[in-house]
Amino acid sequence: MYFIGKNSIECRMERKLLLLTLKNLDKIGNVTAKKIMDSILHQDIDLEKLYKILQEFPKVKIADFNILEKANFEAEKMLNMLSTTNVNIITYLDKDYPQSFLNINDTPVFLFYIGDIKIISQKCTTIVGMRNPSDKGRKIAYKLSAKLCKNEIIVSGLAEGIDTEAHKAAIENDGKTIAILGHGLDIIFPPSNKSLSKEISTTGGLIISEYPLGQNYSKYTFVARDRLQSALSEKVFIIETNEDGGTMHTVKKALDYNKEVFVFKSKSQDYKLPSGNKKLIEKGLKVFNEDYYV
Repeated sequence: MYFIGKNSIECRMERKLLLLTLKNLDKIGNVTAKKIMDSILHQDIDLEKLYKILQEFPKVKIADFNILEKANFEAEKMLNMLSTTNVNIITYLDKDYPQSFLNINDTPVFLFYIGDIKIISQKCTTIVGMRNPSDKGRKIAYKLSAKLCKNEIIVSGLAEGIDTEAHKAAIENDGKTIAILGHGLDIIFPPSNKSLSKEISTTGGLIISEYPLGQNYSKYTFVARDRLQSALSEKVFIIETNEDGGTMHTVKKALDYNKEVFVFKSKSQDYKLPSGNKKLIEKGLKVFNEDYYV
């Protein structure tokens, strides 16, 4: 059994175990898990009491106690696994949890991370774009990141193309960068960025995910990841994107969160503007060009 200590300020392992247990249950997402946790923060909880409490939540349907025991067992197994790796876990109850994530309606109740978690509270700027950018797009992403990383933390998603250039530029210009993944931290996608992911964490940067070890990626998890890129940063720079590209999800969330969004438009008449950039500019988003990073 485990319990939650009263008057605890720091999120102890018991709370992490409880949150992991809740998320292991069917139909319990971040919103419901947080609602349950908030309702029992000052109570001593064991599995039997938790089982009774869960009956009070209409959206949570647990057929029998064994299901809760199994969810708890899997949560314990996950924490034991983490203890043998360099992956750490932080919850929304911890002091180093990013305030910006607390301000969205589907706050991740926990984050898994490798690296320096404290940089997540510094001024961040997101640089994102398509996986198959033009050569010019790659250069823009690199130069923009190289300039901004002097005073800001560069945020991106470790994808091929624009994301990769943004992360590399921050590292190679003595800056720090945060990679937000749409899968467990024991998986690196694309595999070609494995060495880059290690460089990020060993040079004072951070790799984070709301997904536990073993969770694979999907279209849904990447879309969910995009909201965190937008929530974490004050500004979001779109280098190149197609109209149907995943980057458009990041833009949508950034606008929902009232962030400043900038879209690249070259001064050169020979540059072919990607369809996504064109659409965003037509919608009235702010434009930046090569002069921005000079």
